[in-house]
Amino acid sequence: MDNFDFSKKWTKKHYKEFTSYLESIGEEKYREFNLSLIPGEKYAFGIRAPKLKKIAKTIAKNDADGFLKVCGNKYLEEIIIKGIVISLIKDDDRLLAETESFIPLIRNWAICDSFCSALKTAKKKPALFLPLIENCLESHKEYDLRFALVMLLDHYICDGYIDYVLWVYEGIKSEYYYVKMAVAWGLSMCFVKYPEKTKKLIEKGSLDTFTHNKTIQKICESLRVEEDVKKSLKKLRKNVDKG
Repeated sequence: MDNFDFSKKWTKKHYKEFTSYLESIGEEKYREFNLSLIPGEKYAFGIRAPKLKKIAKTIAKNDADGFLKVCGNKYLEEIIIKGIVISLIKDDDRLLAETESFIPLIRNWAICDSFCSALKTAKKKPALFLPLIENCLESHKEYDLRFALVMLLDHYICDGYIDYVLWVYEGIKSEYYYVKMAVAWGLSMCFVKYPEKTKKLIEKGSLDTFTHNKTIQKICESLRVEEDVKKSLKKLRKNVDKG
């Protein structure tokens, strides 16, 4: 980070210099690997997550407002950095407003998941984000839905919200792949902390076949679940040709 002056006020010219800086610290092999994991993404520099977080925190300590005004949306990393900078806003009303404005920029699982993970205020103040999450659950857009589901996964699997989270996951009816995967991932995390409640949901068989079987698969991949429990869960898998 020695090659860029983060203390300067953000202008369009300074931001152009910033994108050149990002390009200079990117790794081509990591870029190719990263893009291979993110279908549809074309623009990336190849910068690892720890560096992105460090850059975002530095921006947040200096001129965060100026950065958010000039930040572009072309490259994967600049959007991820923008999301992390937003997550560090201290004022609740501004944080919510900026979060809502950021959601339409989410175009893949990587941007979605990094943003949700960064929004740690949701864990401290869960009620603050619930209206926004519920609005996204009403959406028919893939990444609006995934945002809501991953937010629940990251910040709401706790005593006060587990019943709500399970209810939401069970009620999701979507053909979007990354929505189904978010439900399966979320339920696997619910199982680790609340195995009895989550197993009852799985036993009901109310999930679509893909999500049901993927949930069991993800639970069985966890190192925090006993082998005998995994064996019993595998018996609950649905046949693929059945609904």
